[in-house]
Amino acid sequence: MEILKVEHLSKIYGKGETIVKAVDDISFSVEKGDFVAIVGASGSGKSTLLHLLGGVDRPSTGKVFIDGVDIYEMDNDALAIFRRRQVGIIYQFYNLIPILDIEENITLPAKLLHRTTLLEVSALDYMSEEGFYHNFGEYLNRYDTPEEELIANISVISLGNEEYERFIQEIGGNVSSYKDKGILIDDVSIYQLDHYETINVYKDVTSFSGVINGSNVTIPIATRTEKRPMGLEGVYTDSGYIIVSDEFMDNLTYNYEGLYISSNDVENLEKTTNDYLKNTTFNSYVYNVDAEVQANRSMLILVAIFLYGFIIVISLIGITNIFNTITTNMNLRSKEFAMLKSIGMTKHEFNKMVRLESLFYGTKSLVIGIPLGIIGSILIYKAFEVGNDLGYVIPWESIIIASIVVFLLISIIMHFSVKKINKQNIIETIRNDNI
Repeated sequence: MEILKVEHLSKIYGKGETIVKAVDDISFSVEKGDFVAIVGASGSGKSTLLHLLGGVDRPSTGKVFIDGVDIYEMDNDALAIFRRRQVGIIYQFYNLIPILDIEENITLPAKLLHRTTLLEVSALDYMSEEGFYHNFGEYLNRYDTPEEELIANISVISLGNEEYERFIQEIGGNVSSYKDKGILIDDVSIYQLDHYETINVYKDVTSFSGVINGSNVTIPIATRTEKRPMGLEGVYTDSGYIIVSDEFMDNLTYNYEGLYISSNDVENLEKTTNDYLKNTTFNSYVYNVDAEVQANRSMLILVAIFLYGFIIVISLIGITNIFNTITTNMNLRSKEFAMLKSIGMTKHEFNKMVRLESLFYGTKSLVIGIPLGIIGSILIYKAFEVGNDLGYVIPWESIIIASIVVFLLISIIMHFSVKKINKQNIIETIRNDNI
């Protein structure tokens, strides 16, 4: 009796030059009672085919019949109910639901079918025999089988020495005592009907043991924190992170399923690579970092032109206003300066008075301008911090540069005005002003 039949099944990703045929025109059938294994190299489409057979992904073309029913003639709701009743799926990873305990995870499919009593009793008996823990956090780290298999997959991340040291200081730790241990971040946001609830996936966990590329690894946990390092602030995770030092990471045996190539002829390399991948079954794609960099660089140049152009225009307007204000004020005070000189104020004393006034004007402008500038920058930071909170830093270097420029600008303008006033005749200045 034929239980499964597949006709011309295909699954295609992408289009044009980047098209990938993960499953390419497959047809076969399976009789009831047959035991079938799908084997092939990594990236050959095994998982994609299983997803199509299980009804969790839709094909580009072709048909899948289970017990004579064409499952992809069904709408999404009908297909979900069919999977619930007819298909059993075991994923490559342990896709457990964090807010449910072990018993609830095991019996959830039966509860959807409203058939809970028998399965709940069986599940409780099995859990008791196997030594499972009802506490999900403990269960994730303690699965009592001879292989000491871990239920959860957790990401191990290094940050670079500078960012790692900054992060350690932020959470109040000590770099030397943490270098051989990990920092656990396992606060996960779960959506509950109309709100998000934050839970800790692992409870009372002091270390993690597992396998990385065939090597047994144990990572002791130094501390747990809800703070996240730069780059992970808005990143979602359902299993958490372990932050380790670069030195610790270097001692692990790990690799990436990726190839990074540096080239002087990027466009030709991309074309050659894509042409090669067309003739393979690899589920791969080429990401041209150089093209992204060039696009970003062009955008930055465009933004810089407008930004610095705007800054230059505003600066020129400000300098012009300052120049006109100071020179006009000095001209209006010409009689005052002439009277001071007429009663015996020397040139040195006059210049000293002007320098003190310059210092006063500069200090007054900075006392008002710096707080207003900081308040403005804080408001801009608050407007853009959501999901990208890198922390507000007072721009002391820019403030110091601005202060020097202000004093320098006022001094130059005052010097110009004083030089012009010193050329004036005392008596003529007083007489002209009286007229």
